[in-house]
Amino acid sequence: MIWSTRSLSVLIATGLRRSELLGLRWCDFDTDAHTSTITGKVIRETGKGLIRMDETKTASGRRTLPLPRFAIEALTERRALRLIS
Repeated sequence: MIWSTRSLSVLIATGLRRSELLGLRWCDFDTDAHTSTITGKVIRETGKGLIRMDETKTASGRRTLPLPRFAIEALTERRALRLIS
């Protein structure tokens, strides 16, 4: 798996599990409020590969986290690249 510096920035800023980081969607980010809501995770399922599940490891895993400025900047840059390509 290739980790970009942007992904690592978000991982460091939030303390997310890898499966939670991979499960993030753009709709989970609120750049105005500087938060990210954790609503799911990615798992490997035999015969299907990687799939996103709309649940977290525990009930307390579903949470909204504040994001520091460097994480917001990393996400904003990443989103801009997505829109260009």
